[in-house]
Amino acid sequence: MTQLLMNVYDFIQLTPNNIKSQFLDDVKSYFMKNEHYTVFPAFSIAGKSRLEHRFNFVFMSKGISKIARVHNNITKQQVDTILASWLDTSEYRRKEYGDTEQLYIIVSDEGYNNI
Repeated sequence: MTQLLMNVYDFIQLTPNNIKSQFLDDVKSYFMKNEHYTVFPAFSIAGKSRLEHRFNFVFMSKGISKIARVHNNITKQQVDTILASWLDTSEYRRKEYGDTEQLYIIVSDEGYNNI
């Protein structure tokens, strides 16, 4: 009976927000252990529209910055939003960083089903 209750509790804990958070935590843990580049989590850039655009990570290595958004599942609308954020911040990035950034979208293995 105790095992059954534990399994039901585990199932309840797997809400979409918890799964998204667990995937982000797994990605963060993986990259924080990597020694090939410096990782900055929770990075924000103000765009030309004066909106604040949040990216999950910035990876810096050998003069190149890789800006990443992480999604457990991704839709076409989310891809459009990410690209709009990228374009809105292009002027600021060019001025501040010399336009040496690359955009990465990290998606779980099953996350491509909605595109």
